[in-house]
Amino acid sequence: GKWKDSVSAFASYLDSWPNHERAWQAATAASLASLQSGSDALPFAEKAVKLSPSETDRASSSLLVASILFDRKEYSDAESVLAGIADGTATKGLTPSAPRALFTLAEISVRLKKQDEAEKRWLSVAARFPNDALAEESLYRAAEMRWLGKNWASAAELFTQYRQKYPQGKFLEASL
Repeated sequence: GKWKDSVSAFASYLDSWPNHERAWQAATAASLASLQSGSDALPFAEKAVKLSPSETDRASSSLLVASILFDRKEYSDAESVLAGIADGTATKGLTPSAPRALFTLAEISVRLKKQDEAEKRWLSVAARFPNDALAEESLYRAAEMRWLGKNWASAAELFTQYRQKYPQGKFLEASL
């Protein structure tokens, strides 16, 4: 009950003060409350994208839209949103959300059984964003994808690269 009350309150706020400096936060909160209440979060997430005060906030809101689409298995629409974040075209340049967008694109590729595309995207995360927290997991997942594809020699090379780059990595045991 409380989540639905929150959604109503945020919707009322957005109707009353659509141009308020905190409207973006209200739309984001309404979207998250909608998810918790089981109601449709997409309209509020899309509103948050439109109200974003910065390109970084636009990327964050767009990730929320993409995650809702992903959960609905609307992969094509999610890919369209994520591609613009990953390459910076939707945000007038790269934002801190770019690695997450590219990583999620790889996840979509897996769901669509496009293993080569998933591997390519994970390797791109690791190469383009080596200091991002997702770089380690991306390199490991690319190696794992090669292993699952029975490309043993190539997988072994990537696992070796992983162990060298992340000697204390969280996937170290699995990469041995």
